[in-house]
Order: sequence, then structure tokens, then C-alpha cells
Amino acid sequence: MELFSTIWRFVLFFLSIIIFAVSPGFVVLSFLKINLTKLERLVLSLGMGITVSSALYFFSGLFKIKFLADFMIAVAFIVFLIELFKKKYLLKNLKSLPIIVSLLLIMILSLFQSSSFPGCGYDENSGTIKMKDSGDSMWIISLSRELSKNVPPTHPGFAPEVVTNYHYFTHLFIGTIYRFTQIPIINLYYNYFLFFFSLFLGLSAFVLGRKLFKSYFFADILVILTYVAGSFSYLLPFWLGMNFLWGESTFWSSQTFGSILNPSVILSLSLFYLIIFCLYKYLIEKERMEIPLVILAGFLISFKVYAGIILLIGLGAVAMVNIFKKRHDFLIVYFFTLLCGLLVFLPVSGKDSSSFLTYAPFWFLHTMVENKDRLNVPEWALKEQYYWATHNLFAVVRLRIAELFLFIAGNLGIRVVGFFIMPLYLLKKLPFSKFSLFLLTAFITGMILPLFFIQKGSVGNTIQFFYYSLIIGNILTVFVLKHFFSRDKYLTVIGSLFIILLSLPTTVRTAASRTYFVLDKSTTESLLTLKKITKPDDIILLPPTGENLFSMYVSVVSERNTYYSHKLMAENTLKNNVQREKELSEFFNPEKKKDGLIFQKEFISKYHLNTLYLKKEEEGFRENIYIPYNVVFENNSALILKFL
Repeated sequence: MELFSTIWRFVLFFLSIIIFAVSPGFVVLSFLKINLTKLERLVLSLGMGITVSSALYFFSGLFKIKFLADFMIAVAFIVFLIELFKKKYLLKNLKSLPIIVSLLLIMILSLFQSSSFPGCGYDENSGTIKMKDSGDSMWIISLSRELSKNVPPTHPGFAPEVVTNYHYFTHLFIGTIYRFTQIPIINLYYNYFLFFFSLFLGLSAFVLGRKLFKSYFFADILVILTYVAGSFSYLLPFWLGMNFLWGESTFWSSQTFGSILNPSVILSLSLFYLIIFCLYKYLIEKERMEIPLVILAGFLISFKVYAGIILLIGLGAVAMVNIFKKRHDFLIVYFFTLLCGLLVFLPVSGKDSSSFLTYAPFWFLHTMVENKDRLNVPEWALKEQYYWATHNLFAVVRLRIAELFLFIAGNLGIRVVGFFIMPLYLLKKLPFSKFSLFLLTAFITGMILPLFFIQKGSVGNTIQFFYYSLIIGNILTVFVLKHFFSRDKYLTVIGSLFIILLSLPTTVRTAASRTYFVLDKSTTESLLTLKKITKPDDIILLPPTGENLFSMYVSVVSERNTYYSHKLMAENTLKNNVQREKELSEFFNPEKKKDGLIFQKEFISKYHLNTLYLKKEEEGFRENIYIPYNVVFENNSALILKFL
């Protein structure tokens, strides 16, 4: 029975990807006369389909006409089936040995990246739940579940307010698949989507590599670097001592391998690769790629705002060159890309979104050097203070250059090889084009923006700009490798192995250092009961204690929104968490019983709260609940109170 259930869920998931991802993109491409290989058509259809279906459900949700999006997706699926069986588009020319080897490589690396979370999800046999110990994962699962019902979504950790200042197309796509398959969303996320997004990343890297390098071998090198290239953190013990505890983000930036738990990052990286693919065909091969470019580039900002900003700056550089050359064709593409971005950005931007970035020059350099969980070299900070006090400006500049070198080279790792492409362009060893201008502009922009800006709320989030420099660094590194070693196949293999081996240590350590958040059978039972005895739109009240303030496990398992949980995501979405914490403090610790009773009655009436979930160690809060209630459930781990 369990085997049958597993097979059935896999079939449902596979069918949902065909319906909601492949078919919409395929139909759009079928109307365009673009020269594509079968694999390119499949992968580009997948990327465009995810984008198109997410945009359809976003706008139909805003205007309360979701049925229209369902209808359009159904029509696209029917057209896809007709074309598939008529011409067998996706089945031809995928049987050559090099392609099979490359696809097997992608499959293995995808499994390596996504299967480092064994046993995550809900185990129906043991009645327990295991999740990666990550607030991001719980936020993604909760928001995706909410988006399966509502656009814009109610904030899972700040109900009844809606989510603002956050762009959620990835979560919307996950929610759409959840609505169709009804696979338990925790299992859907860990057991299906992590692998799917990882696989899509590898496929995107491969089709781009084949296009740029005209070689299966170098395309495979790009795929390998995309998955396993890590930082130079593993070299730090030679400087800071063998007992130094290093990790993938010691220089601040997380690496692509470790970002798998954040599908928004992985999906945006895949789409970024496909946009580069389309841009190459448009600028170099002179193909009519305007529509794919506008669709993918225009809506990228709603998958990941950092990716959208870098992309717009890179495309803007190309547009400026076209203006100087008095060519206006690319300006039209750029205009419609901006327009699409604004259409999806403005409806979900809060009133404080204008202050999304805060100017804070070299904040990442200072914290990288001084913080205990980074390099932890406080003497550098003391040196800087001394140099400023003695007006030794030269020494300050020298120190800052050293910090900058560590920041860029440390985060890039072996991808620093990509910098050698600049002298190759200057010496005209490689042709420089508008496509090259885009790559270099985006590459440098992703490194510069974190040096000068932090984010309101979660200040360190702007390091995510660097993620896109990492994948462009992969591309530039392979260009350099191909230029220097492609004349001799033995040198090519040796050089490639050398680069891959220097990429691996950080990734191997990341794969081996996973921590988990495990809910025992009793806690799981209490949360599933909470789901059964409440309505889908009910808001759960939680006391402002440790786990509630830094995770959303109650929302994830019970599939209910909470009045306040996960402080970090409240800050990231620019919610007034200070006010909420004050209200909760007054609710659970009233000074006088009479005043407390009045306040509590008004409080639960104002926010339509009727359910309080308490862990056993939080049972003491009952003493200060003055409004009448019934204990509707109690076990060894928790109790559930219903207000009368």
C-alpha cells in the first residue's frame, strides 16, 4: 500500500509539472520560429512555463478570477498533447551518447544536492516529522500553502495582515502544484521539489554551456561547477590555525550547493542561466528571442528581487550601448522587461519598500572580519581605529583592499579564475561583444552592491546579490579554461580536474554538516489535532517564546496561520513586529486581572482569535488567561485552548 502511494504521488507530481510548467511554455514557443534543439526546447519550455503559469495565477488571484488561469492552463495542456503526439517534439534526438552521459551526470549531481536531507517530511509509520533546521524552509512551506488558496496571501506568521515587500512567484508555483496534487506539503517540498529544482538548475546550466562553448565536455564542466563550486573557506585554517571552524559562508556568501533549501534562489539561478541563453541567441546568433527574453527577464524580479535588480542593470548596460550606436531594437525589449517587472513588483510592494536598501558602505567587510561566526579577526578592527586616529589614510586603504580581496576571492573560490577573462578581452584574445558586456556588468554588479548596501530588516540579506556573481563566475571560469587548455585534450582534462578538486572541499563539508528539526509523535499529534479542530482561515495564537519567535513549525504542520511567529520574516516583510510583541506581552502578562480581562476580550475580538496553542513548558501562561476557555486537547507535549 505504501509503495502504491509513493508511485501514485510521483505520477501526480510528474503530471502536474507537465501541465503547469512544460505545456504553457511549450505553447508559447510553438508560436515563435526559433531554432532550438529538442533539449533546448524542453528546458526553455520548462522555464517559460513556470514563469507564465506563476504570472497567470498571480494576476488572476489579484483580480479574483482564478478560474480563468485554470482554463488557460487546461487549454495549453491540450494543445501540448496534440503537438506532442503529432510531431513527437520532445522525444527525438535525445538518444545520443554524449547527451545521455550529460543527463546522467546532471541526475547524479541533483541527487547529491537534494538528497542530503534523508527522511525529511512526515513519516506516517512513526507519526513524526523531520525538517531541516531552517526558518527559511518553514517559511517557504507555510507561504506556499497559503498561496495555494489566496493571492495576495495572508502572512503565515503575522495574520491577518497580507504579505508585502516580498516577491513570491516560486512559492506560488509550489502552492499551485500542491493545490493540484494534494500531496502533504512538507513531503512535497522535501521529497519532490528540492530534487526538481536541482534538476532544472543542472539542465539550464547544460543547455547554456552547450550554446556558449559548443562542447559537451565544457558544458559538463559548467554543470559540475554550478553544483559543487564552493568558497575558499577551507584554506583559512592555514592562516587562522587548524582549530578554526570554517563553513561555506565564512566569507558571508552562501554557495549554490547549500542554497537548495531555498527554492527561490535555485529557481532564480536556473532562470538567470536561461536568460543568458536567450540573450546569447538574440545578440550573437541574431535569433528573434524578444518574447522569451521579456517573459523570463521581466518576471524574474518576482522570483528573486536581487536577481531582477542585477539583470536590469546588466541589460541596461547593453541598452546604453545601443543608444550610442543609434539602435533602438533592444530598447523595446528593455522597456517591456521593465514594464513586466513593475506590473508584478508594485502590487506586492509595501509602503516602506522604497527603503528596501540602506546605504552602509563596507558593512559586510567589517562584519566578515570581526564577527565570531565569520573570520573573527578583531585585531584588524583595532588596527583600523589606530590608523584613523593617527590619520594614516594609506594604511586604512591598504587594510580595506586586503578585506576586499578576502571578501571577493574567498566567496568566489576557484571562480576567481574567471577574472582572467578581462585581460583576454583587453588583449583581444577573445572577442568582446554586447553579450560580454552583459556578463561582466552583471558579474561586477553582484559583487559591488553588497559592499555598499544592506537590507532593512534582515540586514545581511543583500549578500544574495553575490549569488548571481557566483554563477556568472562559473561561466567566465569555463571560458578561461577553454581558452588556455582546449588545444590539448590531456591538458584540458588535467586543468578541469584541478579546478573541480579545488572547488569541492567546502561543498563536501556542507553536505556532511546538516542539522534537523524533529517533532516527536506526541507533538506531531497535537499539531495535526490543531488542524482538525480549526477552520482553514482560523488564526492561531502562540506565546512569544523562543521557538515561536524563530520558526514556523506550528504553521507548517497545522496548516494554519499564526498571529505572530518567525520574527525574522516579519522584519523582512516590513511588519511592525515591535507592536505585535508589545500586544502579546500585555495579553499574557496583564498587570491587573480586571483590566487584563477587558484587554484580552478586546484583543481576541479585534483579530478574530479563538484558539491558543501551548507547549507543555508554556502551560504557565494559563494562569494569566482571564477570559473563559475550554481545554479541547491535551497530551504529553501540548494543549489546545478554545476561547468561549
